[in-house]
Amino acid sequence: MHSPPTPPPAPTAGPIVAGVDLSPYASDVVCWAARLATLTGQPLHIVHVVHDPGDRPGYYRADAAAPTETLLEAARRQVDAFVVDARAQCAELAALRDVHVQIVEGLPATRLIEVAEAVAAALIVVGSRGRTGLRRLLLGLKAERVARLAPMPVVLVKAGTP
Repeated sequence: MHSPPTPPPAPTAGPIVAGVDLSPYASDVVCWAARLATLTGQPLHIVHVVHDPGDRPGYYRADAAAPTETLLEAARRQVDAFVVDARAQCAELAALRDVHVQIVEGLPATRLIEVAEAVAAALIVVGSRGRTGLRRLLLGLKAERVARLAPMPVVLVKAGTP
């Protein structure tokens, strides 16, 4: 009598990718993603896409000590400070102790998805400010675009979610 075939090993779950835009609500996204990563034992991968949006030019604050700082250098400095703050805010979450941070350039929605695909992410977590009407149409489409285009599940964390 033949024994039944051995099932293939379960695929390892990829990282949880948290897309952050450095807005006041970005820490909600990172803490939510870190909580899930800690519970599931998956690694956390924070991604920031550098862009200079038409609706918020100069979004990356200049440093008086480095007046010739490039957009990418300013973003790196601000993301580093953001991660330090997120670790302090959610210090109990193990996933933030060994987080991978990546900064890329381009259009936020498509670049975030490209990074998530490259790292074989299990899930993308992004923030949503909950705008409606004309403001949503003009400003709030990035999270919705990620949710529509991503081949993996996407969690939208509403602004102010603990």
